[in-house]
Amino acid sequence: MSRQDDNRDLLILLSEIVEKESDLRFSQILYAYGFVEQDDEMSTQEKFVWKDEFNVEPSKILKRVSKALVKAAR
Repeated sequence: MSRQDDNRDLLILLSEIVEKESDLRFSQILYAYGFVEQDDEMSTQEKFVWKDEFNVEPSKILKRVSKALVKAAR
């Protein structure tokens, strides 16, 4: 698969999750389903900081999201 294909697959999954999880806010969906991860070093009890994943390939994020979807289905 190409990077572009992985990006499209991520968008399809995100769209499906948004429809299914209508009670969640967008940022909650991004975190809960592995689209983004928390930066433990920068986060505090008062502030949640997402990891800077500028160079992460979409295939890696797609694997993370797929694992989260399997977990959510249980």
